[in-house]
Amino acid sequence: MPITNADTRSLIGAVSVIHRPASFYLDRYFSQMMEFETETLDFDVISGGRTIAPYVHPDVPAKHVRTGGYKTHSFRPPYIKLLESVKPGQALRRRAGEAYMGEMSPGDRLDALTLDTLNEQRRAIMRRKEAMAVEAIDTGAIICEGEEFPRKVVDFDRDPSLSQALTGAGRWGESGVRPLKSIKDQATAIQKLTGVLSTDVIFDPMAAEIFQQDAEVKELLDIRRQASGQLELGPVVPISDAQPIGSIGVFNFFIYQDYYTKVDGTDGQLLPDYTTHICSTAIDGVQAQGAIQDADLGLVSAEMVPKVWNEKNPSARQAMTQSAPLPVPTRINQSARIRVR
Repeated sequence: MPITNADTRSLIGAVSVIHRPASFYLDRYFSQMMEFETETLDFDVISGGRTIAPYVHPDVPAKHVRTGGYKTHSFRPPYIKLLESVKPGQALRRRAGEAYMGEMSPGDRLDALTLDTLNEQRRAIMRRKEAMAVEAIDTGAIICEGEEFPRKVVDFDRDPSLSQALTGAGRWGESGVRPLKSIKDQATAIQKLTGVLSTDVIFDPMAAEIFQQDAEVKELLDIRRQASGQLELGPVVPISDAQPIGSIGVFNFFIYQDYYTKVDGTDGQLLPDYTTHICSTAIDGVQAQGAIQDADLGLVSAEMVPKVWNEKNPSARQAMTQSAPLPVPTRINQSARIRVR
């Protein structure tokens, strides 16, 4: 049926089957989806996890033990609303890949152009969500600011010791500085706070280059050889758009970076230069989604809500996608960041 006669649920299904952009941090550390029926999100940031059971005599009453805790946060997530006009004249031209003289009717082309537009809007929202997830692990907080959305900081209360910025002679690449020890120290700090050993180490390309050129790292990787004489990197399986580069002990190393275009047309990148993240999937991140507010639909609980309608003067089809996302790392202390230079 024509796009404009499709209900919102059908549009959500039509758009969701189109290729979803790769998103390493969302897929690996925020794999749970939680769609709220309210515009305000309430979530718990969990702490604790290291309590040891006390000894008691079997005839003594059980002891009250604090096994952990959490802090409840409330936040109204930033609202995303992307709108684009699809003009009927665009449907008169042959689409890329279509037979030379054209094999689609103008109506079919207009529907296809509309789905293309909704899909690109979905991609833009996914890029924003991935950027938010990276920022949460990089700084322990997410800063939300935009047009008619005053600056708000969502602080997940990560322990300050887990956000390092090396300076002077302590930077990676300086004489006597051991990048592997730096990583182990931060992993130990995570374990002391949470009881969990984080084994994922993600570098931006600049931090990765310094790490891979370190003599100690080269030596440890060189001794991990098979009979074939090839460097043994363990099972290397592509994970989203992160590139596995090997392992040492319990640590698995990845290079990751992605780039995007800002609203003002300038370029941006997800990971700041010279950044290393140490993480665990036990961070139990959630992709929280606030309800979508729409006069025709009411409050809709969904990750994204596409909507299409026609205007008569001037004649055009409007394609819009709305979302209210907030990636939440419920165990934020199971991540750390090192700015290595």
